[in-house]
Amino acid sequence: EIATARNGVPSAVVTVADTGEGLSIETRHRATEPFFTTKPGRLGLGLAISRDIVEAHGGRLRLDPVHGSDGTVASVELPLRVGSSD
Repeated sequence: EIATARNGVPSAVVTVADTGEGLSIETRHRATEPFFTTKPGRLGLGLAISRDIVEAHGGRLRLDPVHGSDGTVASVELPLRVGSSD
């Protein structure tokens, strides 16, 4: 499930939720660390690079559990420019 919204503060949020097996608490906390991966043969850079890009633009990337299921919600929140059109 993919959704977009405007936050109460001047920011936009994009969320991607799945109902798969989800991520453990430890994996959610470490998933954006460089070179952390749960898959053999992978570099573990994708979420770390994504987090750096989002933060460079004044935003934040979060990974949270899906309430009522085993899935995970990834959300990117980016500030909107003051005076930008809707």
